[in-house]
Amino acid sequence: MNRLSFGQKDIWYYQRINKESFAYNVPMAYLISGKVIVDKLIKAINIVIKKHPILKTKFFRYNDEVVQEIDPKINLFAEKEYIDRPYDDSEKIAIIEESRRVFALEEGAIARFKVKIYNDNTKILYINIHHIVFDGLSIPVVLHEIKEYYKKILNNEKYSVKEENL
Repeated sequence: MNRLSFGQKDIWYYQRINKESFAYNVPMAYLISGKVIVDKLIKAINIVIKKHPILKTKFFRYNDEVVQEIDPKINLFAEKEYIDRPYDDSEKIAIIEESRRVFALEEGAIARFKVKIYNDNTKILYINIHHIVFDGLSIPVVLHEIKEYYKKILNNEKYSVKEENL
């Protein structure tokens, strides 16, 4: 167990007071262009999740103090979602609504990764991570890592996974 930074404490208390707030969600949705092998993309995302155990962190009270603890038992993985309609403006609204789902910090549910596949072959990479462990500077890091692992998997290159924090 580790103490929270001052910024994390502020976020945690705000989330406790405003249980239905999505103010600290960091959602991202990217249109995937070109030919993509979805299963290999999912594998690359899961490697990035494994590389950053902070994404499996629980936040809770312990001895009158708020602490964080990485829980390796948390099953966080990228999902595939098949949608039996073409991508259109209503889907943009659905993604916005999905980005407003509240995270359960006490359960360690602080990130969501999904590849949405529409019947017109449009693909969207959807990521949403709580700001308590993730900020704007982390976005290019995660996207770059997904891209690099995807390339290595696609080309059957060796790769290693060294755990780091975002």
